[in-house]
Amino acid sequence: MNGKVRVSVVVSILNAERFLQETVESVLAQSYKNWELLLIDDGSTDASVAIAQAYAHKFPQTVRCLQHYKHRRRGQGASRNLGIKNANGEFIATLDHDDVWLPDKLERQVAILDSHPQAAMVYGATEYWYTWAGGPSPTDEDYMQTPGVPANRIYEPPDLLKLTLSEQITPPIPTDFMFRKESICNLGGFEESFIGALSMFEDQAFLVKVYRNLPVYVSDECWDRYRIHPDQHCAKVMRSGKKPDTEYFFLSWVSEYLDFQGNTDPEIRAIIHRRMWPYNHPLRNLVKKAWNRIASKIKS
Repeated sequence: MNGKVRVSVVVSILNAERFLQETVESVLAQSYKNWELLLIDDGSTDASVAIAQAYAHKFPQTVRCLQHYKHRRRGQGASRNLGIKNANGEFIATLDHDDVWLPDKLERQVAILDSHPQAAMVYGATEYWYTWAGGPSPTDEDYMQTPGVPANRIYEPPDLLKLTLSEQITPPIPTDFMFRKESICNLGGFEESFIGALSMFEDQAFLVKVYRNLPVYVSDECWDRYRIHPDQHCAKVMRSGKKPDTEYFFLSWVSEYLDFQGNTDPEIRAIIHRRMWPYNHPLRNLVKKAWNRIASKIKS
């Protein structure tokens, strides 16, 4: 490490022995060197802790291992907050335990935040990585998820909030963004109530807070690879059939949070109302879907 730590990399770990080494190695390979790595265990029962501790032992000046009291499982939001609380850097870069960064990730994002001091966060494009096992994927090919908005500029609140809530753009994954520690701490960090299946929307709740309150720089550059595999949390939630329940919890939280913030924007209120309508009126929604299917067959 050269000079003062500017970036604290926070990795929340839960039974990640299969991928953790590759994730950590992508941090060690960064062209930018003024960073520290905080590996936060969230109650793992596999060899994840041993792998993390081995890196901390090998790189004691740059890598630290943390865990919750009595090795409890607190959820990804609480784990990320623990890392942020113990971070020495002015910037925080979150990285999921099964994803990897490209070598210039930290260098480019620090440069962007330095060049745009008014921006509290930066994110870009992400490669959705299906072929990570070394051969062609039996289902999908790798592709680039672009931001979906004109890039290389700052967005003032609440522009990105409206676009995200109305599902016009796909929100970035935590592996992709970097933010200023002070700005995010002032917002209360990540939401710790999103645990278990609900953590599918934990990162989106965080983005709601950011997009509602802070300017964000959006880039067209790609700095990370989002590993797609059947054991990732969102895939498990989808298979369990709990996605509707988790989405309803998320939308209810958004509504309450924005009301508490004094939301008077009629467009945002209309967006939330439209997305919650199917959950608040399930029978009417079933009738609406059935009618739409009939109408579609008649037209065809």
